[in-house]
Amino acid sequence: MSVKHTFKGRNGPVTENLTPIRAIRRFCAECYGWANWEKEVRECPSLDCPIYPFRLGKVPGAKRDMTPEQRKSVGDRLRNSRKLCTLTGVEGQNS
Repeated sequence: MSVKHTFKGRNGPVTENLTPIRAIRRFCAECYGWANWEKEVRECPSLDCPIYPFRLGKVPGAKRDMTPEQRKSVGDRLRNSRKLCTLTGVEGQNS
């Protein structure tokens, strides 16, 4: 899922298709004027900001309770996916 988001970039307005978490990070960067914003976001004093809990790229309270079988299945799928990427030379989306 992506969201079209327009924000003030370093060189003027920029429109990008972003995931919700990345849109939040861009919003925080804009709030801090792009200067040393990554450090500033971690130390943000604006507790009343509606996106404060999401500023670090995590959804608060989102925890998956899995049975040992589900955990093993997820681990196996991840291992197989990594092997396939290594064999085919395809990099993941987070690379």
